[in-house]
Amino acid sequence: MVDLKIANTQTVLNYCTFLEKHLYFEETFRVYEQALNFLTWPYIYEVWLIYLTNFVERYKSEKIERARDLFEQVIATCPKDKIKVFYYLYADLEENYGLLNNCIRILDRACSDISKDEKPEIFSVLIAKTSNFFGITKTRAVFSVNYFFNF
Repeated sequence: MVDLKIANTQTVLNYCTFLEKHLYFEETFRVYEQALNFLTWPYIYEVWLIYLTNFVERYKSEKIERARDLFEQVIATCPKDKIKVFYYLYADLEENYGLLNNCIRILDRACSDISKDEKPEIFSVLIAKTSNFFGITKTRAVFSVNYFFNF
């Protein structure tokens, strides 16, 4: 069904769960990639979410460039009302396995990409992480960008 591009989201997820249960991880990721080529939004949301979560959980820092490419791909195609979760996952990847500067850069980018209703939440996370990682001096620079006027 996946090869014929007639599978729905639930079929893809069930098949991938079956493959993971039998430890065929690369085959699972190949099926996710195929599904991303023929499913559309909003049906593809769950596939992206599970794919990225499983990929990061499986490879951690081993294939971080591939994970970054996947996150950039989903952010480029995702509708604005569903993008917040992917920014959080991307920032979490960078915080745990990548570079802290990239984590802050991703959250900063999220502040300009998401809807106005969600900006205060992302901005407060950005401030908290910047303060935690780099101290008050770098946090001042975040405030100087004038995000408050963009709400």
